[in-house]
Amino acid sequence: MLSMTGFGRAEAEEQGTILRRVFHQVPIRALMLEDFQSLSPEDNLSRVLEIICHSAQEDFPVLKDGRLVGVLPKNLIFRALREMPLETRVEEIMVKDFFQAEPDTPLDRALKELAENKAGVVPVVEAGKLVGILTLDQIAKYQLVCGAKPQEQLAWIFSRQTR
Repeated sequence: MLSMTGFGRAEAEEQGTILRRVFHQVPIRALMLEDFQSLSPEDNLSRVLEIICHSAQEDFPVLKDGRLVGVLPKNLIFRALREMPLETRVEEIMVKDFFQAEPDTPLDRALKELAENKAGVVPVVEAGKLVGILTLDQIAKYQLVCGAKPQEQLAWIFSRQTR
């Protein structure tokens, strides 16, 4: 039984090493959501709640006059919903100091920033324009799908880069 446990642990460590290597090779573009909603600093929690209830999105970029000014991750949304009135404006709870990336930024860099900043969402900007968002949920989905055969998934990922 001990040898089986040791084998399972070694296999898991090897899988983790492969995923880290793959994550370094994968650009954010391969995972980012391109169909998303954004919020305005003037929106209130009631509006945020409405969007969450009628879509699958829970993390948001915040735009003012087309310019990215913040992010509102789900952990802050859910805390605010428990502690603040629905009239609370997004600008009062959004994160104003956040990491943003370009589409070709390696996934491992985004993961590092997400872990350090605990923002939960990375806005993806190209030529000054918001083109996507990357969320922890998207990364988890990727890891679930890619975890079984990460090397085979690279071919699919790199084929998406040429779009």
